[in-house]
Amino acid sequence: MISQSSEGMSCLSKFPESGVINAYGDSALSIPRTDALCVDTNVFLTYSKKKDGQDKPNTPCFNELYQPTGEILGHGSFGSVCTYKRKKTGMEYAVKIIKNCDDPRRRPAVLREIRVCGRFKGCENIIQLVEFFEEKNTFYLVFDKVAGGTMDKVIKSQAFLDEPDASRAISAIARALLTLHSAGVAHRDIKHSNILVHTKGEVTPLVLCDLGLASEPTPNGARPSLTTAVGSPKFMAPEVVAAIRQRPVVPYDHRCDMWSLGVLLFSMLYGFLPFKGDCGKHVGVWRQPCHDCHQIILHKVLHGQFKLPPGPTELLSRDAVNLVRGLLAVDPRDRYSAFDVLQHPFVTAHAQR
Repeated sequence: MISQSSEGMSCLSKFPESGVINAYGDSALSIPRTDALCVDTNVFLTYSKKKDGQDKPNTPCFNELYQPTGEILGHGSFGSVCTYKRKKTGMEYAVKIIKNCDDPRRRPAVLREIRVCGRFKGCENIIQLVEFFEEKNTFYLVFDKVAGGTMDKVIKSQAFLDEPDASRAISAIARALLTLHSAGVAHRDIKHSNILVHTKGEVTPLVLCDLGLASEPTPNGARPSLTTAVGSPKFMAPEVVAAIRQRPVVPYDHRCDMWSLGVLLFSMLYGFLPFKGDCGKHVGVWRQPCHDCHQIILHKVLHGQFKLPPGPTELLSRDAVNLVRGLLAVDPRDRYSAFDVLQHPFVTAHAQR
């Protein structure tokens, strides 16, 4: 369905019945329909100055509608995330600015992220993309701003979380993962910095963000068959590490996210990550882990080599320890699913009333 926005721009207001979004006249924007928990809801506005590879005249520029506040929320190899204010309303948004999108590898990746965000428009605990702009070789992805910051800042301010807080946080993340996984989508980059909290210092409510590495939805929510090794080494599942180190590559699926959730839970409860790597070359000098350090981490992850602190059930409940171990199972067939987590006593015992 095509509608007219309040500012006179043509936009896609709903997924068409065919399940295809075509904001660019580009067949790469076809999206298979799924039976995910949240699908076929309103789609973000689309302001593209391109059609069939050509600039479109009389299309408002991003900077005509938004102005920067000067606040930088994050940055990476893709570009940066900054706060912008909508000139008409004064509302603040988090804008992901991705440059050099004339690169034949980068633009398809950005379009994939937009597609995945569109699939989960209106879903609980998943970051919401409001609209996006494509101008020359730059994309501007406008997201709702989540004011409380990242989960890692919450944990660092407290050293670790008590069981009720950790339980509520894991429950919210598991609900987001259940939604993604029900559509056959693997997030593939679950970590502290990709979880945003609404209130500073509070673990919930929260949203899962950065779907830049997420896989495409699959027909009928079937398990995806993935072979590309992506993610953060300390949170990467053994089967993803195997895709780096072993040949032939054995495909993995969305169960890799549950391992990452286990790493996250471990760090919430104990205040440190289960997998570390120290090659011994940096004694007395702080520096980023080198290649050898990362190889040690990957080896430990591949073989599930981690230790719980001495007397783990003296520090934590048996339910907490059981959930950690059930998520950090090397064989994904033995690993708890998102549904299992939501039914686990550690989560149900502290469910918000």
